[in-house]
Amino acid sequence: MKHSFRARNWAWEYFERNGTKYLTNKTHCNAWCKGCLRSQSAALKEEDEQLVISCQIEKSRPESELFKQFMIPKHAICGKIRNLHLHLAECPHVERQVRNRAASDQGTRTGHGKSTESTAGQPTSQMTTVSQEWFETELCRTAASAGWSWNSTSDPEFVSMMKMLRPDLEIPERRVLSGRVLDAEITRAVSDMKDRVGKKLVTGMCDGWKSITRTSVAAFVITVDYQEEYGTTLAMIVAVITCWTAHYCAATRLLEISKAIKVCVVRYELDMLDSAGPRSSNGYKAGREVFDIIKDAAFWNSLSVLKVSLEPLAIAANITQDAHTRLDDVLVTMCSLYYTYSSHPSIPESVRLAAGGSLEKRWGKVDSDPFIGTTYLNPCYRHDLFNPNEPGLRTLGLYSILKRLFIRFFPDEELLNGEFLEANQMYAEGRGCFSDESMLVDELKESSRRPGGITLLQVWSNHATGPKSGVQQYAKLAHRLVSITPTSVPCERLFSNMGLTHTKLRNRLSTTGTRKITQLKMDLRSRHIRDGLVAPRSPWRQVHTSRTTKSSVELEDDAESEEIDTSAVIDAMLEDLNADEDIPAELECEAQASASDHYNSSHTPPRIIFRWTRELTLARIFDYCRRKKTTSLT
Repeated sequence: MKHSFRARNWAWEYFERNGTKYLTNKTHCNAWCKGCLRSQSAALKEEDEQLVISCQIEKSRPESELFKQFMIPKHAICGKIRNLHLHLAECPHVERQVRNRAASDQGTRTGHGKSTESTAGQPTSQMTTVSQEWFETELCRTAASAGWSWNSTSDPEFVSMMKMLRPDLEIPERRVLSGRVLDAEITRAVSDMKDRVGKKLVTGMCDGWKSITRTSVAAFVITVDYQEEYGTTLAMIVAVITCWTAHYCAATRLLEISKAIKVCVVRYELDMLDSAGPRSSNGYKAGREVFDIIKDAAFWNSLSVLKVSLEPLAIAANITQDAHTRLDDVLVTMCSLYYTYSSHPSIPESVRLAAGGSLEKRWGKVDSDPFIGTTYLNPCYRHDLFNPNEPGLRTLGLYSILKRLFIRFFPDEELLNGEFLEANQMYAEGRGCFSDESMLVDELKESSRRPGGITLLQVWSNHATGPKSGVQQYAKLAHRLVSITPTSVPCERLFSNMGLTHTKLRNRLSTTGTRKITQLKMDLRSRHIRDGLVAPRSPWRQVHTSRTTKSSVELEDDAESEEIDTSAVIDAMLEDLNADEDIPAELECEAQASASDHYNSSHTPPRIIFRWTRELTLARIFDYCRRKKTTSLT
């Protein structure tokens, strides 16, 4: 008698069984999904590794033992083919093809042999009919926004997924996406940008960058009503870490954990040296050198001095790298740095001299009128910060600065000298429309401590409207000055995006293609922020440190503090000082001559630059004596 045996169902390849029956069922066995077993064993293995680290067990259990621990009747399913297919169709621990096949077989078995449409083949789409053009545009925008490569749209898995979702759509090749479709999106983005920034004040920035293929790229970025648009200052993590900030953070962190390091050396020095190898090995010698440094009190004293010396530079870097830094912020920061390095008793004299000289050299190259004018036109400052003993920084001297700036910014507009002078006198005295109440000084101070408040640009914009008058021209100039953002953050952000786009894996991407992708990506992000789809960048928390005093340094040996070796810091600052030296007079004359020839040959009017008849140094701009008195009283 011949017996016919049915072939074993394919689903059993994904299940384990041990021959035991399911509950009271005398026919079907217990079955355990291999995907679920692997997931559970991975969790148990992770627990074992934690126990090994905590020295509760010696080693992790093998995978077979972990499988057996989970293969208990409580976790089993009945070994019926229908139950196996039901589980595989919904199990997240098996491959997608297995789930689709199980769902397909489950559908054919539904209704006791009644034919049903497979759910795994090509399902009927529930989406409305869309055009091929819309699909290509959205695919291009998605690839640019998510940072996909153009080749990823031709990946077999992506094509398979799209064919299952919409078999009627044709997947465009990468040349179509990076060519015709991307060009159309760039044209739209440029048109929208022109409509948004038309007839508005912009700040232009230029910076250079080299791609992964060492191709030099010059980027031009404009900032338009940044603070009016977003209300609060948004900062970023700069692509290139500032050198002084990195050193300061390293020194600060090392001082924070100094106690733990010293305790570790006291307790485990011998054990760690033994683990490094024999006494004659390089590892043992290196470990001994490290331990000697940790035990040396002079090292920690030097590190404390290094932290105090670099802390002002780190705080200043955070301020000037802000995405909405104004000219007055830069001037106040530079003067604060000069005051700190000229009066801080805990900073070595050589460091103070090098830092002060570098600051003076840099300030000597600056066109100082816009910086001084913007600081004066901040109603929270007015002329209170300036040195009253300097004639050029009194009320009439500041009026002369603003008059020069108005002629410079608005050469085609006639200046109402008498009314402009009267407006300057009103502002200096805080009268009329320039009073503290009208200028919303209290609100400005409050908004500096919390996000979302009124901005200085909005205050001056309110006064700059109306018929032509001295007050209107005065506010118009102030609005122009406070709208300037002297920071390279937008350019750095652009270069960061270009660096993320033009990578080693996409090194064949042209510079033009990189620019288009980055431009579209930045446009899409700004749209997402305006529509509320994504949150703006989180504010970069600045360094919250109290004013460092001599008592906070806590030097372990006052007698040796004057002999601390800070040569590395001093040498670096001296290099910066030498880099700030002016070019020789002969080269400067040649540069001016070539510039004059260029302007004579062109049709553009020459740029007018006003210089002080008497040089104003950082030492004479602010009234530091009053600050010293205030500090001594507090």
